[in-house]
Amino acid sequence: MRAIVTGGAGFIGSHIAKKLVKDDWQVTVVDNLTTGDLKNLRDIESQYEFVKGDAARVLELPPADVVFHQGIYSSSPMYVKDPWLESKVVADATSILEYCKKTGARLVFASTSIIFSNQQDPHVESAAPLVDNRYGEARYAVERLATLYNKIEGVRFTALRYFSIYGDGEESKQVYANLVSQMIWKAILDKPMKIYGDGNQKRDLVHVDDVVKANLTAFDKDVNGVFNVATARIVNLNELVEIVSKAVGKEIKKQYVPAPYINFVGRASLAKAKNELGFTAGITLEEGIKKSVEYYKSLPSVPDIY
Repeated sequence: MRAIVTGGAGFIGSHIAKKLVKDDWQVTVVDNLTTGDLKNLRDIESQYEFVKGDAARVLELPPADVVFHQGIYSSSPMYVKDPWLESKVVADATSILEYCKKTGARLVFASTSIIFSNQQDPHVESAAPLVDNRYGEARYAVERLATLYNKIEGVRFTALRYFSIYGDGEESKQVYANLVSQMIWKAILDKPMKIYGDGNQKRDLVHVDDVVKANLTAFDKDVNGVFNVATARIVNLNELVEIVSKAVGKEIKKQYVPAPYINFVGRASLAKAKNELGFTAGITLEEGIKKSVEYYKSLPSVPDIY
């Protein structure tokens, strides 16, 4: 089997690529290294093909069985800083969908829970989005485009609406890393953690290993559509600080600052993912944070951000 992983040197993409190589797949990684780093793939060095560039470069590649499209700019502040990113995301997705149309490859791609921003939970995939930010609009546009290609061209796709993903290997993301990683780094460095707002914002945190499982399950099941990837357990940021502090063995100092913008995402509905995709997350928050702490403590240093 042959797979292309866009963003394959990044946080989630590198975990997918490593799992595929372990399972004896032929893997091509496409990454422009904006937030990715080939160090994330050091465990499979020389066992994959690397193509440096944007996701659109898949058009240059020979046929594959699946494209795992993770190479989509993954943080709201990126879109605030550069409003043209939305059009770039759609252009890259169009290239990938054209590749899938031409080669027959299946597409599994990273969407986002921020599409549910400020809606009443539990969040059901069929709910009409009330998108109020560029990041969510970009991902929703890709979902709609994939749906169109499925109806008109027969392209098979699964869109995975990730909730808040954390785990090892986020060093290269720096300020764009998940809050769990940032909290662990701050605890290790004995520095305060910025908490935007009052800390009552809630997150559904999913370990990256479960996200890998969701991607591979989506390919195996060959089911078209949009699915939540979450745990249905939500914690607020104040609670999260306490959980991370306990795992690190050191109290994290909190520094409350005004929130520049608020995107509220609550509890996910997991019925569709469980019934149609056969996916459920298996790693508890405490287990996942413990694994992350062990990893980051093993590094010579962790990022010292802001």
